[in-house]
Amino acid sequence: MRGFEEVRRIATAFRSFKAPWWFSGGWAIDLYLGRVTREHHDVDVTVLRRDQDGLRAALSGFELKKIVPHPGGVPGQGTITAWAPSERLELPIHQANAYAIGKSELSFQIMLNDTEGTEWWYRRDRRIRRPMATLGFESSEGVPYLAPEITILFKAKTMRPCDEADFEAVLPMLTGEARDWLRGALAIAHPNHPWIARVG
Repeated sequence: MRGFEEVRRIATAFRSFKAPWWFSGGWAIDLYLGRVTREHHDVDVTVLRRDQDGLRAALSGFELKKIVPHPGGVPGQGTITAWAPSERLELPIHQANAYAIGKSELSFQIMLNDTEGTEWWYRRDRRIRRPMATLGFESSEGVPYLAPEITILFKAKTMRPCDEADFEAVLPMLTGEARDWLRGALAIAHPNHPWIARVG
């Protein structure tokens, strides 16, 4: 996989993490397609909220900081602050940053996802669910990534240029089952979303 060097580097940090995890965001789309489709400015890694204690132990070489969402829900306006070693993150906090010890630049972002029993549920609308066993795939090199239809659902809220680019790149490659799920999820969470008609 040419161009996936950053993904491989971060994957090594998760070698001792014994719970499920997946690359998400734009890198998940590129891993699904097997090629780099655009420039990426960050790396997102999804883990299950229930596994955050093990995550902290596995990432002992990183300083972790939580992101407290803006009270008005303004994207990108959260407050980055210390994540105390004994603190368990609960909603509305769903994101943390990881910095290599002694470094100021961001290494990757951690996206906490929620579950109930054997089901994953979408934090913006708990009616949207699916079995945890269907959340993602692995690349030919064994790199885990979030299923593209779930990734696109998360991107539907902001519709930044990069989100639109990811949607256009992956849409022709989605299976019929993935399209059906995405169409239904968008109809529930974002009933007037322009992507619904385009999913077909």
